[in-house]
Amino acid sequence: MPGTGPVPAKVMVIGEAPGEEENWVGQPFVGRSGEELNRLLASAGIDRSRAYLSNVIKHWPGPGNPTPNIKMVRACTPWLLREIEIVNPDIIITVGATAAKVLVATANLRKDHGVGRVVEVCGRERVLYPMYHPAEGMHAPKLLPVIRSDFLNIGTIARSPLVEIIDNLVL
Repeated sequence: MPGTGPVPAKVMVIGEAPGEEENWVGQPFVGRSGEELNRLLASAGIDRSRAYLSNVIKHWPGPGNPTPNIKMVRACTPWLLREIEIVNPDIIITVGATAAKVLVATANLRKDHGVGRVVEVCGRERVLYPMYHPAEGMHAPKLLPVIRSDFLNIGTIARSPLVEIIDNLVL
């Protein structure tokens, strides 16, 4: 399933894989976690209709939404990278560990969540914001305040010109 949103877009959100509802609708982030993502983006001052949303895995991994295996990730990564080239975002928000690790192999969501950093993706510098997936907050309510706080921080970055973003981040 391809992503949805404007091309080009300043902000791109990348999740792990479509869920069952997304599989039926044919669009990413339309289920319950999509509704929560809408609220989180709105709290950050990011209009979902102006962001491009996609997933690493381009198909539903099956009943129970299992974590995609390495074979699935390797098979779908070239499509994701091409999508990033076409969308050409300044800011990439990854939701979930799988999406973060595709772009930065050493990403550790527990320590890196909510911290923007400049990385080279598809031949140019972009700000990468690894975040917990909204579904994680729905399954572990103690994470919700952390996720909400992280998204509020993204709002500050998303409203800044890229040059200012890069100058203000610790590399």
